[in-house]
Amino acid sequence: VQLSGIVLLRNLTAGVAANQKNAADEGAIEVVLDAMSKFPHENDVCTQGVAVLTNVCCDEDAVKRFIKAQGSDVVLPCVRKPELPEELATDVVVLYRNLAEHAKDSRKTLGSEFMVDLVDFLDKFANKEDLALPACQFLRYASYSEENRERIRTCGIIEILVEMVDYHISSAAMVEHIIIALSNATHKNPVNRAFVIENHGVQATFKAVKEHSSNTTVTLQAFRLFRNLALADPNRETNSFLAENDIQIIDYAIATALVGETASNPDVVENVLATLYNLAPCDVNFERMKEKDMEVKLEKIQSQFSGNPKVTDQCILFAKLLSQTEKKSMFRRGNKSSLASSNLTSSNLMSGRNRDFGASTNYNNKTGMLTTASLSGPTPDAKKSGIFGSMRKK
Repeated sequence: VQLSGIVLLRNLTAGVAANQKNAADEGAIEVVLDAMSKFPHENDVCTQGVAVLTNVCCDEDAVKRFIKAQGSDVVLPCVRKPELPEELATDVVVLYRNLAEHAKDSRKTLGSEFMVDLVDFLDKFANKEDLALPACQFLRYASYSEENRERIRTCGIIEILVEMVDYHISSAAMVEHIIIALSNATHKNPVNRAFVIENHGVQATFKAVKEHSSNTTVTLQAFRLFRNLALADPNRETNSFLAENDIQIIDYAIATALVGETASNPDVVENVLATLYNLAPCDVNFERMKEKDMEVKLEKIQSQFSGNPKVTDQCILFAKLLSQTEKKSMFRRGNKSSLASSNLTSSNLMSGRNRDFGASTNYNNKTGMLTTASLSGPTPDAKKSGIFGSMRKK
């Protein structure tokens, strides 16, 4: 009886916005959660129930009802089982992606409830795009919470995201959303930036952007991430690992990203210039840009985008920086005019403009670095046996 009622609700709410809203207002969320709590071991009840919840949790009010009814305490035990069906795991990830998209003020709560289970799902099914794509989208929305950006690192998700690039390198949509998840995780979080670099995130991103070099959206998201990572270490010259990454970024930016189809996109150009500008405090990087005639390229870019004040202002500031001969005295005290990290990717469009040129909340103009986020406490190691056999922290 419970299953039949849930299936009927699923059919009535599938793709019909008015029915979804009415069902939520009439208590469908609470009814379905009650049925699932009574039959937690029945996969059909769980699968159909999750589908109904995904349909009806379509606005902020519905998400609040789900949280108030302690929905995670019902849904997540249903999927914590040794033989978890891939379809059910995928449906739960899609549900939490939808919840996080509409949650706004409740994303911190959803992250604390779901992040550890998401690690388990990705360990088992990270090579399945139907699950991996909404998982990256969930992380994208969850990262609007500073606490969730910490959880993404301490749960081991950064390593998983970097490793996922190899599984999905042929899919532009997948690598785009993997990079967005990494980029949002590094927003205003220098610790996460360093962690992405240490776990070969730059190399993985390069692999993806080269595979899809003609894809403007992938290139844009890659340089949004590079822009954040370029602020990772104020003493780049003493770090050979960073220096090697920097030269790759500089050469690719000048030789590929600022030519061809991607060079006609102002968002791409803006983020490429911001990345290069943030790398310039290192003497080696500075000289590399001079060798590549960056000043000449800036004149051409400024002329090409004469009607775009965001790009032209960057060109003027960057050209002024490159004209410096006594750069060390300017940078050793901190680059006072560094471009802040890219904003969190819009919840509506991946290609929305950044609005951080010259100013950013929590941006320290004295040090040229963003304020360090607080670290969460130590957590015990948990050895995983899924796709990713490395140690994870939970």
